Amino acid sequence: MSGRYKITFFLLAAALTLFMFISCSTVTEPAEEKTLIEQIEEYITAGDMKSALDLYEKENGDDKLLYSILLFNNDRIDEAGKILEDLLISEPGNTDALFYLSLVYHKKGETDKEEEALKKLIAAVPDNEEANLALGKLYFEKKNYKQAEKAFKKGINGGSMDNEARLGYATLLLKQEKNDEALVQYNAVIESDPDNMFAYIDRGYIKSLDEDYEGAEKDLDEALRLDPDYIWNYIDRGRARLYSGKFSEAVEDFDRAIEMDPEMFICYAHRAKALEALGENDRALADYKKALSKNNDYFYGYLPSAMQMYRAGEYREASEYFMKAYEKEENAAFVLLAASSLFMAGDRFAGKNLAKKYVSKIPRDSLFYHLTRMYYDPPYEGIVTRKVAEEKLPVDKLQGLFYLGLYYDSFGKNVLSKDFFSQVVELGFPETLEHKMAEWKLSEF
Repeated sequence: MSGRYKITFFLLAAALTLFMFISCSTVTEPAEEKTLIEQIEEYITAGDMKSALDLYEKENGDDKLLYSILLFNNDRIDEAGKILEDLLISEPGNTDALFYLSLVYHKKGETDKEEEALKKLIAAVPDNEEANLALGKLYFEKKNYKQAEKAFKKGINGGSMDNEARLGYATLLLKQEKNDEALVQYNAVIESDPDNMFAYIDRGYIKSLDEDYEGAEKDLDEALRLDPDYIWNYIDRGRARLYSGKFSEAVEDFDRAIEMDPEMFICYAHRAKALEALGENDRALADYKKALSKNNDYFYGYLPSAMQMYRAGEYREASEYFMKAYEKEENAAFVLLAASSLFMAGDRFAGKNLAKKYVSKIPRDSLFYHLTRMYYDPPYEGIVTRKVAEEKLPVDKLQGLFYLGLYYDSFGKNVLSKDFFSQVVELGFPETLEHKMAEWKLSEF
């Protein structure tokens, strides 16, 4: 799951909850026919929390809960916490103070204290939606999934926070790969709130996992309708289009994402795949290079980049990335490709040494062992040719023919290499790297 598939959880702003707590308290005499509370409400409605706090302090208000909320919303967290702790000493049953104190602890990263405050609140008011949602989120972060599930389910009670609790529960189910159960929750959220963007995003993610790319695309269309400036909507829809074969449309989505954030390497990597599928290999290579320049640890890009570098005649760079791919997967084919790249670069000495260094890591009964040995032991060529001719398994035969073709190609034996590459393509298996590279080589002839 990607990093953004997290529980949607709101730290309640005072603007949304303040007045249910303070309706019984007046603080000063009315000023210009408006009470202090009314003036503060105007500032909060306008989103000016600083002015609300400044006015409260100027007028020396005496509502501790209100003061703590204003401090909290102005990032004076420690002061807010001290006032709330003192308030709870004199009013231990003040559940509003307990909830805001839990937010203070959350903000400070004091998770044990946050959990304790929420438990006390729920013990007093078991069906408190905000508290159960917050506790579910906390347990989720602690990977206590059993308790998180209980808390989220308690939060799903038809109240104002029902959809938020469902989203939290659905995320928990996704984390446990209970996708069908999560889908039920997302469907319920969307039925209740057709404008909930994150429900469409996560439901689209589940549909993609189920290879329902058309359904995923439709959900992401809705997400983009709701927020056309959210970059991940373009990236996710681009991926759905890529996997469903809508390559040009996928490129358009990745283009838009790159316009929004040129530093996001994954956009270049995905666009490269779409361009490759469209046959625009030079543009694909440029995108792979761009992706790796921004994140050279993106190992999924090593192999396709190396293949494109080989196609473009950038053989030394290709050898480097084939070996980077080998370090991640230890696939003997990558050693052969790296050695061949060095041969094509004119450095047979380095190519032979590379093959000799790694041949001992390949099982002797593997065809790759014999193919690799051929690179540093030329007389072994006859044995390899015979073994490839005798190979019965189609994919193994395809690989043997391809790497023999590469070997002869590196010596300029075009008639032989063309024949081997032609046999590779005739065998099929277009999903293999050998088939793709054989097609590239044949296009050169």
